[in-house]
Amino acid sequence: MKNTKNPKKPDATEIKYPFSNQLIFALVMEDEQLCKELLERIFRGQHIKEVKILDKVSAKSEASIVTGVSSKSVRMDVLFEDRTSWFNIEMQVENRKDLPFRSRYYSAALDVRNLKKGAEYTSLNPSYIIFICQFDPFGRDEALYFFQRMDPQKSLPLGDESYIIVLNTRCSRKVPDSLKAIFDYINEGKVSTDDGFIGKIHNEVVALQQDEEVAQIMTMEEEYERRNTAARREGLEQGLEQGRAEGEAAGIKKGRAEGEAAATLKLARVMKAKGLDTGAIAEITALSAEEIDKL
Repeated sequence: MKNTKNPKKPDATEIKYPFSNQLIFALVMEDEQLCKELLERIFRGQHIKEVKILDKVSAKSEASIVTGVSSKSVRMDVLFEDRTSWFNIEMQVENRKDLPFRSRYYSAALDVRNLKKGAEYTSLNPSYIIFICQFDPFGRDEALYFFQRMDPQKSLPLGDESYIIVLNTRCSRKVPDSLKAIFDYINEGKVSTDDGFIGKIHNEVVALQQDEEVAQIMTMEEEYERRNTAARREGLEQGLEQGRAEGEAAGIKKGRAEGEAAATLKLARVMKAKGLDTGAIAEITALSAEEIDKL
């Protein structure tokens, strides 16, 4: 799908879907060499021998991990491993105030995905959940936060080799040299002329702007967001009216839920009519295959 041969060099204003966009980030990071270089910038002084993408993402479906029939699906932006460890990197643009809990769930899902049936727990590799954030979730103005489970009173690590790393691209203090150029590119789209790594990423981003499949999915996601926003507004209005009679809180909740459900079904019908496969529709709308088949 990607074609980076002699891509047109657009102005910054022509980059409609930047590197910070989750899908663009995932597609660019399909390049195992770029993954390797990014890891080596995060883990300064460490050489990554090999990177292997476990689940190739596509414009139709970001890699997903499902840990059970009724459990929540995790949309993994990039999932890869070196010879000894498992990694998951996710780009975070909006601060939803749930990052600690997301990291807990992602870490568990990564282990469940990779631990073979009947294998000993000690066969679990070290795991790293890495969030690249365009905000500071902890308010300490640090460029990088590194977490592991431990007894804080005794400064005793648990030793389960499960780690959470959070990068704050908006750090206003001294940023490590290995991260400065990538932070500048994520925040401002600034392409460092003396950093070949950033140049390679930018070429991939430029090429993806011209990819028709990417444009189609982005258009559908934008339409989904537009309809969802309208549904929330309509549901809120309905909820307010009903809330005056039944109680404001209950009415708002019910009206919002009904409005969002109606908008989701309408969007799914449109996508199905356009010939999209059931898997793609399910990924975008979170409807089940059975629900889609009934439309």
